[in-house]
Amino acid sequence: MRNEFYETWTTKGKNEPRVKSIEVTDSTMFEYEVGMSVDGQPTRMRFLNEHLKKHGVEVDPINYALDFTQSQYPSANITFNYIKEYDYARSK
Repeated sequence: MRNEFYETWTTKGKNEPRVKSIEVTDSTMFEYEVGMSVDGQPTRMRFLNEHLKKHGVEVDPINYALDFTQSQYPSANITFNYIKEYDYARSK
C-alpha cells in the first residue's frame, strides 16, 4: 500500500503556489492529473511520475504542473484546483 500525504499549500507571492511537503514511501509508477485554472479557464495536465524522474525533475507533481503552465503563460494568473493520482499499468 502506498503511504503518501500532502500538506496544505501556500502562496509565496503572485502565481507561485507551493506545496509545503510531500512524502512518498515507494516507487510504484503513477499517473498524475493536476487541474488548474489559467486566467479563470479550467485546464489540466497529465503526466507519469517516471517522466519526472527521467528528466531529473526534483519537485512534486503539483509544483511541476503549475510551474510548467506558468512558463507557457507568464503573465497569466494560475490557480491550483485539484490533483488526482492513478495507478499506471502497462499492457503486456
